[in-house]
Amino acid sequence: MASQRKRNRCRDADLAVVDDLSRLCHCPDPSSLLHVIGIIGRGMPVITRSSWILAKGDLELVPKESVVRHQPLVAKNKVVFEYDVHFQTREEFLLAGLVWLSKQSKATWKVRCTDVSAVGESGFEVVRLVGSDGEGILRLWIAKQRQIVNTAGSRAWSLYAPFF
Repeated sequence: MASQRKRNRCRDADLAVVDDLSRLCHCPDPSSLLHVIGIIGRGMPVITRSSWILAKGDLELVPKESVVRHQPLVAKNKVVFEYDVHFQTREEFLLAGLVWLSKQSKATWKVRCTDVSAVGESGFEVVRLVGSDGEGILRLWIAKQRQIVNTAGSRAWSLYAPFF
């Protein structure tokens, strides 16, 4: 039960506190990728543990420049995640996280098995999570799509390039 709670903690949180912001870029295992998908997919604000400690746990005392805000990908990007039986078996918790996100209000994500006959949906990007590299494909997709909104100004940027 405790491990179930750990896996789902980003589903219920309104703020993520991390020891190092690099965890949002380099998630070494599937469970941390699950949290990153929850954070970035929902657009959850993130601060470092040191900022949280300096603010003594009071969000009002955290400087707005210390809060990293993401554009919620689940409401912004029209995506169909197609998975196969290998991904379903190996990465059941990642798949469950994607399905949960796809059921949120204003969600534009869809999740379906490749076995299901599907007609191409107009305007949707298809991300195929197949074979043993499905986790890697998902990791790359998240890294490319992730957008941080600069709350101190009017710019937003991705992991790789600024958006003007």
